[in-house]
Order: sequence, then C-alpha cells, then structure tokens
Amino acid sequence: MAISKIIGSGLGTINSPVEFTSADNLAQITLTSTDADAVSGPNINLYRNSGSPADNDHLGEIRFTGRNDNSQDVVYANIETRIKDASDGTEDGYFDFETMIAGTLQSRLIMNETATVFNEDSLDLDFRVESNGNANMLFVDGGNNRVGIGTAAPEQSLHVNSAGDNITAKFESSDAGCFIVFEDSASTSDGNRLQVEGDTIVLATANATALKIDATGAVTKPLQPAFSVNKGGTNQNNLAVGADVIITFDTERFDNNADFDLTNNRFVAPVTGKYQLSLTIRLENLDSAAAYYIPMISTSNQIYRFIFDPDFGQDTPYWAVTISVLADMDASDTATITFNQGAGTAQTDASGDDDYTFFTGYLVC
Repeated sequence: MAISKIIGSGLGTINSPVEFTSADNLAQITLTSTDADAVSGPNINLYRNSGSPADNDHLGEIRFTGRNDNSQDVVYANIETRIKDASDGTEDGYFDFETMIAGTLQSRLIMNETATVFNEDSLDLDFRVESNGNANMLFVDGGNNRVGIGTAAPEQSLHVNSAGDNITAKFESSDAGCFIVFEDSASTSDGNRLQVEGDTIVLATANATALKIDATGAVTKPLQPAFSVNKGGTNQNNLAVGADVIITFDTERFDNNADFDLTNNRFVAPVTGKYQLSLTIRLENLDSAAAYYIPMISTSNQIYRFIFDPDFGQDTPYWAVTISVLADMDASDTATITFNQGAGTAQTDASGDDDYTFFTGYLVC
C-alpha cells in the first residue's frame, strides 16, 4: 500500500497492517506539526483500547529487528510496556528496555511501580557512568559484585579512588552531626558507628561512646577498663603471720567498665591484654621482730612481690610501699592484693586512710 501524503484530520481509518518499504536509508515516516502554540506536538499515541483491561496486560512494544548471518530475523532490541495495575485510582505502569545478549533477549532497564532496576536478569554486566574528567566516575562490577567510584577495578564491595591528594570521601549532614554505621549479620542495631559532632569525632560500640577525639586532639576512652579502689577509712587490723592475707577494699573511686569485684576484692580482666596495675599500701604498727614483709600483686598468671625486712631497731608506726607492674592477663583472669609476714607478732595493720592505701589499674593494650 502506497500513501503519498495525508493532510488534515478525520480522513478515516486504515484498517489493515501497513508496511513502508524503502530501498534507501532516508526517514520512512516523518510526523510534522505546524502548530505554533506551546502544547506538545507532533505526538504518537500507542492505544490499547481493551474492553476488559486487566493487571499485567501488555500495552505496546517497539521492536528493533534485523537479520543474522543465517538469514533469520532477530529482535536485537525491544521496548516493552504493560499495565501493572488497572484499578481506577491506583494505576501502575511497567516499562522495560531489552537487548539481545548471546542469543537471548535480556532486560537491561526496568521502570515499574516500586523501582528503577538495571540488569534485572542478573547478567555478568558492568555499569559505568562517565563524568567530564573520569571515565569511571561510577562503576559497578557485575561479575565480582563490587562498586567502584573513580576506578574500573574495585577491590572491595565499595572502592573509592581519588586522584592526587584530594579528599577521597566526604559525609555531611544538615543536622548537628553525621555518622557511618558498621554492621554485620550479628548486629541488632545501628550501635556501631563513627560519628562526627562539630569538631569532635566519636567511635561508638553498642550505642555507647568507646572513643572520643575532641577539637584539641585529646583522646578519651570512656569504656576503657580502668579502676581505682581504696579501703574507705577502715583499717584492716592485725594481719595474720605466716599466710597470704588478702587486702580488702570497699570503696570505688571509679570503675569505668565495672570490672572490679568489691565482694571478692579482685579485679577481673574483661579481655586479654596488658594491664598496668599499681598498689600503694600504708602499713602501721610494723613488728621489728618479723623476718620479712611481702606485699604482692597476685594475678592468675603471675605473682609480683616486693619484700623488705622491717627490722628498723624498733617497731615502726607506719611504712608505705608502692608496687607497679605491667601484667599479662587473659580474659577473666583476676588480680588481688595479698600480704605475707614472716614470723613476729600479728600486730601490723593495713591503713584504711583513703589517701594511703589504694589499688589501681587500666588496660594498656
């Protein structure tokens, strides 16, 4: 059927399929609108005038067909549309761009009622966005399930590469602070995060501040195991002779991680590490007849002793001893303060004065 020109409107309907064939590469169909107003034109309306429209009805397709080297017709690309929801007031549409890949028509881009999806068919295809100065401004490695920014060879799930000394990534919030959440399959909340509040950087675990760097560069670790206990004003009198006596403590000045067990007078290591432990004890009513005095820091792995002979020619009203050690402790190991007097009389007291007898410690590494 040959049509030379159609002018005007209402000229009737062409009821049979129409094919336009040309032996050259000129445009075979040209739609021209000479209307001078601002309304859209010319227009193409693909109208599915169904008497019983239903969800998932196909609307129209535009097929790009060519021949292969076996003289077969092949749809090399296709644009498909559907009615996803035909209900009045909640209508949804579906739009799919497909191309032929290795002999099969595959979806490349879908727009539906819930998402815009690239590569719905899960093919081993890369996705690349090129900027003015970077050919790989955004790169999705389809085969390795990785995303690169500024790189075509991402080495991790997300790989950001910035040339030179530029800032690699910037996170900004319009609120008072912004944060990055770290979560694995065992996490139950967004409690593990790196947070910025003004000029302060906070590292939080389980929704609690574990490390803070303020604007001056000072670093504090509020949850770092650290304690200081003392005897709270009550002497421990007449320490036994010839036995290891546990020195008791009843007052906590602080216990950052609640690791000191006042009931049993011991520090319990929460994690394996190296702990700085220090004891200062004031002994009163020292017996010059004693063979020796040994204050000790006793841990599950090692006992650290300080020995001296109290023979000063006469009994001594008081004597202060300080011991400090970097102790290797495993998780759940304990540290206690013990005292042993060799021979003499059980007359020596451990002073209860807050300023003279105390036990401190903290995790170093």
